[in-house]
Amino acid sequence: MKEGFVIENIWFYTQAGVKYVNVTVRNVSSISIRLAAVYINGSPVWQEGCDLLVGQAKTLKIAYSWSSGVTYQIAVVTARGNRVIEYWTPSA
Repeated sequence: MKEGFVIENIWFYTQAGVKYVNVTVRNVSSISIRLAAVYINGSPVWQEGCDLLVGQAKTLKIAYSWSSGVTYQIAVVTARGNRVIEYWTPSA
C-alpha cells in the first residue's frame, strides 16, 4: 500500500498583527499517514507531527512572515519521506 495525500488549500493571513500560513492536507490513500514536517522555501517551519486517518483532513496553522506578491514553495513531508510540493503567491 502507498501513502497518498494532497494539499487541499493554502492561505496567508494576518491575525492580531502576526502573519500566518494555513496548510490543509488530506489523506487520500487507503492507509493512515503521519505528517512529519512542512517546509517553506526549503526551511522547516512546522515539525510537530500529526496523524491523518484515511480520508481525514487537517489544517496546520504556521506563524510565518510572508510578503504579498512573493511566490512560496510549500512542501509537506510524511514520516516515510513522501512529499507533496505546491507553489503559492499571497495577494495583497
